[in-house]
Amino acid sequence: AANRPAASLGLLIILTLGFVQHGWTQSVDSSAAAQSPSALSTAAEQYNDRMVAEQDSVIAYIQAFTSTFTSGDRALMDARRVSLVDQVQRSLTVLEGMDGFEGDTTLRDEAIAVFSFYLSVFQNEYADMISLISRAEIGAGENARLRFILQAIDSRERELDDAWLAAQEAFADEWNFDLEHEDRRTVE
Repeated sequence: AANRPAASLGLLIILTLGFVQHGWTQSVDSSAAAQSPSALSTAAEQYNDRMVAEQDSVIAYIQAFTSTFTSGDRALMDARRVSLVDQVQRSLTVLEGMDGFEGDTTLRDEAIAVFSFYLSVFQNEYADMISLISRAEIGAGENARLRFILQAIDSRERELDDAWLAAQEAFADEWNFDLEHEDRRTVE
């Protein structure tokens, strides 16, 4: 598996105009006291990868959701948003069920903070966005409101993403594995 740092989901939210997504990695349980340094490094890499896999699952739901924006079909947008919320809740359950790696929960806790933020955004701001996008006429006021919502999301997300990326980099450094930084630009 490629070791990728945490991806930025909020930029994908920007009404399918595009986003930059930073890559990251997945995880597995580790009781490494008796393991060799290379086994510890592999287990740490898998631990990070597990979180990345959860994020990748959420990204797929975000892409499905944002693909509905041009449809004008509020019921479809709402249904995809609810599916997205359900996926984030499932992913949070996975993350919350993970033990710390060698007793350290910093990486997991930063991931939980990001996913909790996403859950809140998908439950609240996305519902507001659907209300604005699904109107028959979208005027200057609606566009201004959308920009305001997106800027607020982006600002808070950057802080959380930066903290999670810093935790991932420190974790990879401590456990001697490399993160593969991956930027993917997506425009729909």
